[in-house]
Amino acid sequence: QHDAWWEERLAETGRFAPEDLEREQLWFDAGSDGDHLYLDPAPPKLSLLGRYQKVVFIIHGKGWCAATGLFRGGVMGSAVRAYSAVGGKIWVEGQMSAASLIRGFYDCNDPRLPFARGEPYPAGEATYPHRPYVEGDLPYDLFKIATERMDNDKGEHWEDSMVGVAPWEGSPFPAMKVDSTKFPASRWKTIALPHVDAISDPIFVNQDPDIAGDLDSLYAYKTASYVRPKWRYKSQFENKLCAVRWHDPDPAREYSRNMWFGFPLYYMENDKVVSLLNTAFDWLDDEAPPEVDGEALRRALAPPWEPPSREGLPDVPLGTLEEPADTGSLPRN
Repeated sequence: QHDAWWEERLAETGRFAPEDLEREQLWFDAGSDGDHLYLDPAPPKLSLLGRYQKVVFIIHGKGWCAATGLFRGGVMGSAVRAYSAVGGKIWVEGQMSAASLIRGFYDCNDPRLPFARGEPYPAGEATYPHRPYVEGDLPYDLFKIATERMDNDKGEHWEDSMVGVAPWEGSPFPAMKVDSTKFPASRWKTIALPHVDAISDPIFVNQDPDIAGDLDSLYAYKTASYVRPKWRYKSQFENKLCAVRWHDPDPAREYSRNMWFGFPLYYMENDKVVSLLNTAFDWLDDEAPPEVDGEALRRALAPPWEPPSREGLPDVPLGTLEEPADTGSLPRN
């Protein structure tokens, strides 16, 4: 259902030839064909990512193991960083998408899991609020989300759920509301979307001369408590930042322009999403390939820090640096 929706919206942009929207060209299922639960997710390899000019990672995290293909290819491996470093554009969106971008642990003792070993399993950080993001963390390096606190209510309070997003001042994107037709019947009159990420502390990277590039704030989080302002409960998520984009005009930049949305586009109004996709793709495409030096690329991709040890949990190696594939001009959309 979600895959078909994406195919329809992409077709409506008018940007893609029919053959580009064929399933074998358009999709990579991290959980095998159909994204089956309980399968150890497969990370996309650099040889696959390198066929495309831009990639959208769609995250359906709701507090399960959080060991997504993005986590395994971007945090435990180096393919995602290498793809961005050589000119590929990355857009991450979905529910609990921030959990797929930093290292945590999950006790996967469920006997149905093929990787159940009776020990903590390396996965994304599904426990919120997250610790501060620093250099070496994927949210900081690729998206410049240098916040002290990332929050997600995880569906615990209906009033904190999202009813829509409002464009931040200067954002080129349209205001959007959650489409109630995409939800099952509810006892609530107002349909709202849970498991959405919100940046609770401000980001000052644009004022830091040591951080390259420019960060744009895109969307503010509108909660169910906003719809019913007379309620006593006032959500801490109201008007918090929930989408950003970053780019560096330096031809020798470390990474290409990237975007992060803390909510899934699927649940928004279709016509607004089509408009947003065209604007987003125009921005992602408006960047010349970087000047890439092989040795500098290796230094940039080397893990800049040792992962902090956690009492009672085993250290897990980050994996080895993959040799960058010949991406050429990244021909596909």
